[in-house]
Amino acid sequence: MIPRRALFVLTLLVLLASAGHLFRESAAAPESSAKPGKPAPGRGAGPIPVVTAAIEKRDLPVTISVVGRAEAPQTVPIRSRIDGTVQAIRFTAGQNVRKGQVLVELDSRQIEAQLAQARASLARDQANLAKARADLARYVDLAAKKFVAQSAVDGYRAALEAAEASVAFDQAGVEFARVQLDHTRIRAPFDGTTGAVQVFAGGNVKANDTLIVTVNQLQPILVAFPVPEAQLAGLRELAAKGPIAVKGQPKDSGQAARDGQLVFIDNAIDPATGTIVLKARFDNRAQPWTPGQFVNVSLVARVIRDAVTVPIEAIQMGPSGNIVFVVRDGKVEVRPVGRFTAAGPYAVLGDGFKPGEKLVVDGQLRLSGGATVRERGEGDKPIADTEADGLGSGGGKTPGAGQGGAGGGGERSVRKDPT
Repeated sequence: MIPRRALFVLTLLVLLASAGHLFRESAAAPESSAKPGKPAPGRGAGPIPVVTAAIEKRDLPVTISVVGRAEAPQTVPIRSRIDGTVQAIRFTAGQNVRKGQVLVELDSRQIEAQLAQARASLARDQANLAKARADLARYVDLAAKKFVAQSAVDGYRAALEAAEASVAFDQAGVEFARVQLDHTRIRAPFDGTTGAVQVFAGGNVKANDTLIVTVNQLQPILVAFPVPEAQLAGLRELAAKGPIAVKGQPKDSGQAARDGQLVFIDNAIDPATGTIVLKARFDNRAQPWTPGQFVNVSLVARVIRDAVTVPIEAIQMGPSGNIVFVVRDGKVEVRPVGRFTAAGPYAVLGDGFKPGEKLVVDGQLRLSGGATVRERGEGDKPIADTEADGLGSGGGKTPGAGQGGAGGGGERSVRKDPT
């Protein structure tokens, strides 16, 4: 049998030999894995494929997007104009009604009796008027023949004038009773939709006091929304040239946006918020909106004339602020971006940029100052994939809606990159 000490030494030698073999294999692995002719990532790989866009000068509309509330163009609380008892309700809550449609009928018997009385008084006084006219004519003829004194004629003339006044008074009484009778039928003031019914048949109403129902006009409908006071001058300039188009979409509804028209600019700015209220009118036939509903609103607030623009993706976040990569003679120049305005998919650049210059709009993650670039071709690997390979050396993240508020027409002052 092998001694126990010899067995221990033999086992130790085998383990040491195995460890040495593994160390030699791991040291040689990097050399064997590198393929001939393929440079290390980021070194000597040739021009970097990018997508560029030229700076352009154009008239650029600036769109603002805000949240407003729908409201009825007309809202009328319906009340009785006379005291009375409700005889019948001719509508249901939430019903669409037409202008002039009878909503409520009041007990009219007393007023009908008053109207009949007034008409009877009118007929009596009209008969007296006819008699007074005949008497005056007869006495005028007698006075001409010297059969009666002139004073008698004057008396009959005065009686005629009194009869005429009585008839006029009765006619006013008839008209008053007729109006009162008309008030016993309460009608819709315009096409609209009724709210909750507040009275019922058999209940009493008090003139100009008891609320019966509220009627809202829903077609068309208005949307009121605030905009910053800085946009007021541009809006007034556009409004002077014609109607301003507005788009509206109920918040979180999934409905398609509707086209509307700006119809109102308030006459005062709210000093607490620095905003001014605008209203737009929308057709409200299909999928009706409801007063009080939140609506996303967008409209062109102003137009920047001769704006120097580039796609917003060209602006990146650098170590000291926003930058762009300018391509000149196949090489990249890092240029800081000062003040700019985001308007939808475009950024309006300030001084230091000229139309025709090319900026990188895709592939910035791999770039640094002085890097050699080329336009990406159809056969190239997608830029997103190459950037994911970890080959980048200095690009940043797009500020996106960021520094200028894309779609909102905002403006920001940003730090200039000294590099």
